[in-house]
Amino acid sequence: MKKALAFFGAFNPPTTAHLELARYALEQTGRETVVFVPSRSAYIREEQGKDYAYSDRARLAMLRAAREKRPWMAVTDYELTLDHQPRSYETLCRLKEEGYDAALLMGSDKLTELETNWKYVREIAEEFGIVCMERAGDDCGEIIRGSAFLTELMPYITVLKTPEETKNISSTQVRELITRGETPEGLVPGEILGLLGTERKEHAMKLDPIITSLLDTDLYKFNMDQVIFHKHTDLSGEYYFRCRNEGIVFTPEMFEEINAQIDHLCSLTFTKEELDYLRSIRFLKSDYVEFLRLWRPIRDYVETRLTKDGTLKITVRGPLFSAMQFEIYLLEIVNEVYFRLKYDYNALRKSAEERLDEKIKAFQTGKYTFSFAEFGCRRRLSREWEDEVVRRLATETKNCVGTSNVMLAKKYGLKPIGTYAHEFVQMYQGIDSIPLAYTNHYALEDWYDEYRGDNGTALTDTVTTDLFLLDFNRAMVNNFTGVRHDSGDPYEWGEKMIAHYKKYGADPKTKLLLFSDSLDFDRAQALYDYFKDRAKVSFGIGTFCSNDTSEEALNIVIKLQTVNGRAVAKLSDSAGKTMCRDDEYMEYLERSVAFRLNREK
Repeated sequence: MKKALAFFGAFNPPTTAHLELARYALEQTGRETVVFVPSRSAYIREEQGKDYAYSDRARLAMLRAAREKRPWMAVTDYELTLDHQPRSYETLCRLKEEGYDAALLMGSDKLTELETNWKYVREIAEEFGIVCMERAGDDCGEIIRGSAFLTELMPYITVLKTPEETKNISSTQVRELITRGETPEGLVPGEILGLLGTERKEHAMKLDPIITSLLDTDLYKFNMDQVIFHKHTDLSGEYYFRCRNEGIVFTPEMFEEINAQIDHLCSLTFTKEELDYLRSIRFLKSDYVEFLRLWRPIRDYVETRLTKDGTLKITVRGPLFSAMQFEIYLLEIVNEVYFRLKYDYNALRKSAEERLDEKIKAFQTGKYTFSFAEFGCRRRLSREWEDEVVRRLATETKNCVGTSNVMLAKKYGLKPIGTYAHEFVQMYQGIDSIPLAYTNHYALEDWYDEYRGDNGTALTDTVTTDLFLLDFNRAMVNNFTGVRHDSGDPYEWGEKMIAHYKKYGADPKTKLLLFSDSLDFDRAQALYDYFKDRAKVSFGIGTFCSNDTSEEALNIVIKLQTVNGRAVAKLSDSAGKTMCRDDEYMEYLERSVAFRLNREK
């Protein structure tokens, strides 16, 4: 067991005073190592009231850089990996498991708080010991003698004088210099100077947290991720954000809030209750849910940038099984920040309430007779408004059969609905061994192998519906319960699907036609009336449910652009929905699709 001191703190950022104080305490106590224990940034902001904090990864990187030239120094990220700020006793016990017999190193300013604000003080003192650095103006002996509790613990407390050279250096001083654009040379170890300006600082959120549960996403994210977890963990991906509306400007205030909300998102993990709910979904397997118990969003995977003209740039890079999960969370964050900071939110919500009242009345009076699922989380006005929409549609109509939002499905006892998105088929374009024009074939095969006919609504338009139908053969027609429309003329598509089912001897009345392309209730009713006697018909309706207000909704997307460094693209049945940053690849994909269609049709 290595004799050590555990130095808890924000280190926001680490200063030469931190290092000198630690080295001095080490020499005076005869111990071998000082273990630096940085606190979570959320704790620094919320509990300590700091106006900003360097990110967890930034402070950890700074401490590790300082450690390189100081063999007596160790750094642990234990507290940064948790979704809460642990008690010091808990962390000391964890360090003991890792081989450190570590006494608590603290300043005399904390001494008076031990009796009233700390938990497990007696256990800390008796099991580990306390080393107290006496600050100028403090008399630790007098403080201890003035408390019967501390007097009882005196045998376990070692008091050291704080070195003179550390008295006039603080992290606050360093942050103030950086804010003024000055270099804090001499106040921080030279190894971290280069990190101070390049690492983005985390600012306090002005809004309430937007993402409060990692279930606040579409079901199909888990469905796709499970296949990747079982079959394609070697794939990496790159996603890009795009706002399709003309003239949308994101302000610096919005940009800061978006980043703060992303920081908060990356502090979340799945709770036991949430994992138990995922286990209750029949087609999600226990090993995948166990993986989610360990998973958390990694902040390093997300890069954000705001151009001078107010264009928001977001890039997500990382292992595909992890990077893909960011899409819905980020879209929810961007939407809510934009609408809350640009408009009078209460006025927007009032207009949304009035429109929702009219929609519900139309269902209650029999104007609308179709069934549908709410698909609105990616473009919702806000988290609380989507919650209200789902609650009212589920309780005041008989037509809302479920929602894509897993959190709200859990909350209201609804069926979570969704299978897969375009990115799932696009993924196969990045696998060297798969010909571009056959990605649907491999995607369908993997999906069936994973779900065995369960969870079986196939998306048709990733690389045109015509190409999809070449791979949607007799076996797949029988293996999948239905198909989903997301681009092109819905009537032409529906007729094409019905004819395809008949071609392979399947009764279209036993198959689902799910329409989800930018629908409102009037268009849905017209489609329902047209197809209801020839197939099962349902709808996934998003923005019209979750963000129908007096202002135009944002048309924002985050799309997969590369897999393992190779460009991928969607070639849908609507030209405006195509998104690819590599024109040469797009042309090659179009030629590949056309070649197979011309040869096999």
